Amino acid sequence: MLQNTSIHRTIVFLCPPKVHLLDISGPAHVFYEAKEMGAPIDILFAGVDSQTDAASSAGLAFSKLVPLSKISLSPNDFVIIPGSEDIFNVIKENNHLLDSLKNLDAESVNLCSVCIGSFWLAEAGILDEKGSTTHWKYFDEFAERYPQVILQRDRLFMIEKNLYQSAGV
Repeated sequence: MLQNTSIHRTIVFLCPPKVHLLDISGPAHVFYEAKEMGAPIDILFAGVDSQTDAASSAGLAFSKLVPLSKISLSPNDFVIIPGSEDIFNVIKENNHLLDSLKNLDAESVNLCSVCIGSFWLAEAGILDEKGSTTHWKYFDEFAERYPQVILQRDRLFMIEKNLYQSAGV
């Protein structure tokens, strides 16, 4: 993903309510190690809108989150969009985030969904007429909710332009 190490990048981890810890901790640690090895990156943890605290699905709390709307991003940067417990209610209760994701996509910021984080991108219409993957347990529900998205049930990873997706464990 980070091919040219001379370009400074910001890696933002979105922390919505009820976030799945594995979807944050695994990728965050990979980028942490890259930074420790000299990669020119900043790592930020963002809350939805003005939210500065969020509890994970396992109850572990995140604090001092930077509101996503306050972070200036460019096409060199990445936003990691994890899955969360009760994903449909979390999206419904935070649907203002969908416009932020659309704007980031329009600005060619790299959007990376992990597991059922793909539901955020699909709900925002970003995946319409594009290939997608998600957690295998949610294939049928994803296909039913988003018939305009081309679900690839046999893919662990998808890359199309500025969109990166992983299927989940």
